[in-house]
Amino acid sequence: MQFNSVANCVVTTCLGNLSMMAPVRNRLVEPGSRESSEKFKELYSEDNALSRELMTKIEWRLEVWERRREYKIMREILLLQEAADNYKLEPKE
Repeated sequence: MQFNSVANCVVTTCLGNLSMMAPVRNRLVEPGSRESSEKFKELYSEDNALSRELMTKIEWRLEVWERRREYKIMREILLLQEAADNYKLEPKE
């Protein structure tokens, strides 16, 4: 019931006469509806662009992190190879 009162108040405030017929009301509201739809589409496309940009940055950072991780692993392997090369076993007599 409170919703209907608020809705009637909004309709009366925005459109003037509460007894206005639906087709007349539609003609008054339609331009605003189109404009709102266009603004929504614009905001949606901006949001998609920002999301793509963010995903690109995240992917790039993951690649950098993966390269650093690979570098550390390769460095450890090289250190182990150097240690193995420097390690000399004497045969048992």
